[in-house]
Amino acid sequence: MKEISLAKSPLSIRLDKEEARKTGRFIALFVLIYLILSVAFTAVIPEALLQNFLADTTASFFNGTVSTEENPIVTLSSGVRIEISPLCTGLTELFIIVAAIIASIGISLRKRLTGAAFAAIAVFLLNVFRIFATIAIILGSDSIAVVELAHNVLFRVFLFISIAAIYIAWFYWAVRSEVP
Repeated sequence: MKEISLAKSPLSIRLDKEEARKTGRFIALFVLIYLILSVAFTAVIPEALLQNFLADTTASFFNGTVSTEENPIVTLSSGVRIEISPLCTGLTELFIIVAAIIASIGISLRKRLTGAAFAAIAVFLLNVFRIFATIAIILGSDSIAVVELAHNVLFRVFLFISIAAIYIAWFYWAVRSEVP
């Protein structure tokens, strides 16, 4: 029997043993899937290839050129240089959302795989948007504080909220037809 009580405080959630077991199983499966995805994906598509793709896409969009040092560098016509590091790929976020969806074992495999595919595409596209938006902010501001805020804080918040929103949207879509 499921026991969740929010009567006294939203922070005083009690889970019975069955719910605790399901939660533990979800977390274990999530970690396993995340590790498998991160190893398998980077074995098939090296991270450097994705970095170069993002650099080429960025250079095309902003009319720049790409050179390669340790990481690809996009040089814009204004002289601004943008480094596309491994963190810029968004792979961590992509693996997190895909692993979370696939680990949601109370939902049919077909819905989990469909959701994982659409979520991966959405996270990738949102990541490209984030890169472009950050560059636009960099180009439009002379303030290093604004640039630091956009790059170091806003992009993390944006990706975190995006991942949460995508998972919530997928979850409601997936369980909508299964609710009596």
